[in-house]
Amino acid sequence: MPLPECSSMTLSARQSWCAHLPRGTVLRLDGGEGVLWEAPTWLADQVHRPAVRLRAHQLHTLARTGWIQVQADQATTLHVHRSAPWWQRWRRALDAGRLRAPQAHAPSSCE
Repeated sequence: MPLPECSSMTLSARQSWCAHLPRGTVLRLDGGEGVLWEAPTWLADQVHRPAVRLRAHQLHTLARTGWIQVQADQATTLHVHRSAPWWQRWRRALDAGRLRAPQAHAPSSCE
């Protein structure tokens, strides 16, 4: 079941959390520190899984879609803000009046 656009979860010390998240998702720890292992990628002929140290209130945006893992060093709250697909963002902007729907124009006459 996919996560909602914004979700928060409490992690105990040394607890890990894994999820498949899209590129552009923003992660933030409320307190304490932790380690984020990003989605695996090929580097030459080996699989590489970059690790990033997360500090309290630091934001990290995922560069690739894939399976990630976050492990908390201390008890903390993890906030996950998934980016909506482009068509949902466009639709919301249209509904909020920030965009105008294209208007059909009558062809101009050639004179």
